[in-house]
Amino acid sequence: MMSPRDKGFTFIELLVVLGVLAILFATGYNTYRKARFRAEVRSGLATLATTLREARSSSQRFNVTARVQFATPRRFTLLAKNRLGQVHRNYSRELSPVLEIQYSKDGVHWQSADALSSVTYKAPFGETNASSTLLRVQHTGEPGIAACLRIIGVTGRVVVARACP
Repeated sequence: MMSPRDKGFTFIELLVVLGVLAILFATGYNTYRKARFRAEVRSGLATLATTLREARSSSQRFNVTARVQFATPRRFTLLAKNRLGQVHRNYSRELSPVLEIQYSKDGVHWQSADALSSVTYKAPFGETNASSTLLRVQHTGEPGIAACLRIIGVTGRVVVARACP
């Protein structure tokens, strides 16, 4: 039979359990944080890819010149005008403050997207001035977390890259 003194946990046992829980929480939180960062990057890349694809599609379908202009490393504008200068589409997007867009021609030397200035798709075939350009959306807090897309050929097809250099 147990005496009243033998009931419950000792202080050492509680400290061990709290230490194990702290270690599990720390590793779990780091994994959660990186997963959240990756999701933010994928969302930003999807926004950028959608805008570029819409610019290309507008150029081909509606016979307009469409330009995606990069004002800052995370803000871009789609402006599509017909030959008479009438605006067909005009809107801006801004990525999360923890994201930035960079571009490269060779996959090695990266610059801020505002140095690229713009990607233009010309009517009627959607030909572009930015063929073979890589665009990378990168998390500023974790530089190793990034996702890329490539603008392929003079037709300007936008393809999300599997790996990001």
